[in-house]
Amino acid sequence: MVAAEPVAPKAGNEWGPDDCPRCGGKNRLHIGPPCVPAALDVCSKYPSLSCSRDQTAAARDVLAERRRQVSAEGWTPEHDDDFIEGQIASAASCYASPFWARNERSMIPPNWPWHARWWKPRTRRDNLVRAGALILAEIERLDRK
Repeated sequence: MVAAEPVAPKAGNEWGPDDCPRCGGKNRLHIGPPCVPAALDVCSKYPSLSCSRDQTAAARDVLAERRRQVSAEGWTPEHDDDFIEGQIASAASCYASPFWARNERSMIPPNWPWHARWWKPRTRRDNLVRAGALILAEIERLDRK
């Protein structure tokens, strides 16, 4: 991958949709400053994770969360392919359940498929965004079969 030239932030330290040096705002795959190498790598390697300007904020948030899962957590499509017993969908169901949004973080859902350190509930909306991103990952995993 060719390193991108850093782009100066706009007023207020915000990045506009046209600031990505790789896609020029067409795919908006960056999850922060577009000069972050990991985000650019996600942009170029996984184009299916693109956002368009005509999507709702909820759809953009789900795609941004999926990009974060790939770039920050290492949950790449190749990694997801190892989970063939429904673990990703099970994790999504845990985040989607309103019960777990109301209860303490220390309570781990009984169907949580991974180590407890990966259970990171937040607000109801954040949990639904995570659930959506995990469902997207599971659907894409099935489509690759």
